[in-house]
Amino acid sequence: MTNRAASDITDVRMEAGGQVLQTAALQPGQTQSFTLKVQRDSDVVLTFMRDGRTHSAKANTYLTHGMRGQVDLTLTPTWSITAESKLRTGWF
Repeated sequence: MTNRAASDITDVRMEAGGQVLQTAALQPGQTQSFTLKVQRDSDVVLTFMRDGRTHSAKANTYLTHGMRGQVDLTLTPTWSITAESKLRTGWF
């Protein structure tokens, strides 16, 4: 997850594959990596606080059980979420 927006975000939370991963804050330009094991099929949802308000967005990617790879989420300067996925299936 990379914060490309102009201000800090706090209470950053990613939900995906049956897991919830959290970090306290991301400053502009800062990147945080998370590792997860997909337990079930799911969207990737990012929730964070900005200016005292909660924001939530679904990334444009979907995970299925047994996938392995990398999803790079970026919070853009216009506060949208982009996702670049490099995923493969199979039991590893």
